[in-house]
Amino acid sequence: METVFPVKLDRSVPLVDAIFRVIEGTCSELEAIQLLSEAETLTEVKLLSTKPPPPSKQIPVEDYEKLVEPRMNQFLSETHLVLGSKEYNDLHILIANDYSYAWTHREWGYMLAKWANDIRWLGHFDWNYLDFYGGLNDRIVENYDAWCATAMRIIEIKSNLAT
Repeated sequence: METVFPVKLDRSVPLVDAIFRVIEGTCSELEAIQLLSEAETLTEVKLLSTKPPPPSKQIPVEDYEKLVEPRMNQFLSETHLVLGSKEYNDLHILIANDYSYAWTHREWGYMLAKWANDIRWLGHFDWNYLDFYGGLNDRIVENYDAWCATAMRIIEIKSNLAT
């Protein structure tokens, strides 16, 4: 069966729903920040938008499957915080508190596509890196542009609260 676009984000995921409720004016940004912070603590993945980036140690490529991939998969499954390479470019991602991994934009898209296909994200099972490399939009995911902009604002506010 062919997927009909646009698909809808899964509002049964607490963070997805909270971000939509921020847009709708029925949830505070602090509630969404709390949900994001809880997911970060659980998965040991932290998203920051602060400049300059916090000091971190680079995780070697050979440790990706052991240190990065399981944490990122858990984080994505917990949050469904799927952001394209444009947004990734504005983030600093800490793994296990003080490590980072430098994805290229293509690698970022590939990582998201692999996770999305593994869980059949939004009922779709043939995502490819270009779907995320170029970035999702309202033609692919309903109301994605507003949701993504709000998610990035939540990350920015959380990052500023932490400093």
